[in-house]
Amino acid sequence: MHACRGQLLGNLSILLITRFECRGSDEDLDQANTLHSELLASRPVGHPHHYSSPMDIANQLSVRFRHREDAKDLDDATVLSKEALALHPIGHPDRSLSLSNLTNRLSTRFDHREAEKENG
Repeated sequence: MHACRGQLLGNLSILLITRFECRGSDEDLDQANTLHSELLASRPVGHPHHYSSPMDIANQLSVRFRHREDAKDLDDATVLSKEALALHPIGHPDRSLSLSNLTNRLSTRFDHREAEKENG
């Protein structure tokens, strides 16, 4: 794999999310998710940039959840947020961000499940 491939995958994924936010194309959202999944696979545990990949894909899955309300996206985002938190031990500069992201996802998941109970 080319040394810059991971960075390029991440950049393209971000551009597709930005375009999705402007145009609302589901295809852009799905393609961004696919690219970021490839990026995560290319950065195994121990890779110097592995720590950011779970958080980034969790963020994208959260965007897709807000758009489609597919509980699987939110569940997957929550799992990846837990992984990201585990990669940021106490004292790590990104730990508070990881903890905040996980807290938000758990809260959203609780609200979504409560709404499902009420509706049906």
